[in-house]
Amino acid sequence: MFVRVCLCLFVSHLLSFPVQAGSENDYFRALVKKPIATKEDLARVVARFKGYRGPASGDVAPELQYLLDHGVQFRKNAMRVIREPVTKADAVLLFLNAMDAAADQRGVMGRLFPRSLRFAARDGKAQRLLPADSYIREYLSGAELLAMLGRAIEQREKKR
Repeated sequence: MFVRVCLCLFVSHLLSFPVQAGSENDYFRALVKKPIATKEDLARVVARFKGYRGPASGDVAPELQYLLDHGVQFRKNAMRVIREPVTKADAVLLFLNAMDAAADQRGVMGRLFPRSLRFAARDGKAQRLLPADSYIREYLSGAELLAMLGRAIEQREKKR
């Protein structure tokens, strides 16, 4: 429990969310407890990584539109069923597409096949977004999704 609370506080500190009732913090607290994250959770987290500052409850359409407006591409069928569990490969692919300099950091095959889950998982492991022993079809828990967000923020800060 203590680790979960620390992770929530860490993420909220990094993203500079104000602490208030019904805020982003409540969403992140609930996300940490989720055994399996959904594609909706992934879209919300990646939108916040890119700078979205809106409510985390209700419809996910504003977050998806924000991602599209900021050039984050996702596979055609990736967000079709928004309440489906998210796999580690889907998550790392969306994070790589959201990271500003991800295209020049990818290997040759990652540049040739930018929407390939296999090559995205390899690049994600190389950039330490995913643990080395991960399988691409494994479902991602809420805590793992927040940990991936923290590692993506670290990668972004290293480049500055």
